[in-house]
Amino acid sequence: MWQNAEGQVRGMAANNAQAAAFETQTNQGRAKASHAPIDSGGRSMTQEDTQGHYNYYGVPLNYRAMSTFRYEVSRLWFKTLRRRSQKSRLNWARMSRLEKRWLPIPKIRNPYPEQRLRVFT
Repeated sequence: MWQNAEGQVRGMAANNAQAAAFETQTNQGRAKASHAPIDSGGRSMTQEDTQGHYNYYGVPLNYRAMSTFRYEVSRLWFKTLRRRSQKSRLNWARMSRLEKRWLPIPKIRNPYPEQRLRVFT
C-alpha cells in the first residue's frame, strides 16, 4: 500500500496468496462441476464466487483488479468446458456469450470513506 500525490491510498487488494487460495478452491469446484450442465456450473462456480469477491473487494480504485479477476474466472471456466469433450466446439465467441449471461460485471460496492461516514445533523 502507498499513497499517491493526491493522498489516495493505492495498492492491490487481492495479494498473491489470496489469488492462489481462490484458484485452488476453484479447481476443486471445477473437478466436481465438470460433468454438470453448463447452467448449474455457471450458477454455482461463477456467479456465487465472483459476486462474493466483488462485494468484498469492491472498493474505489480497485476496478481493474476486479476486471482481471473476472477474466481469470472466465478463462478457468473456458478451460474446464473445453476439457469435457475430445472434439470441443467451444470457442471464445461462444464463451463470451456464456460470460455475459453468467458472470456478473464488477461494480464498486463500497464508496470512499468520506461519503460512507458522512453525518448530517
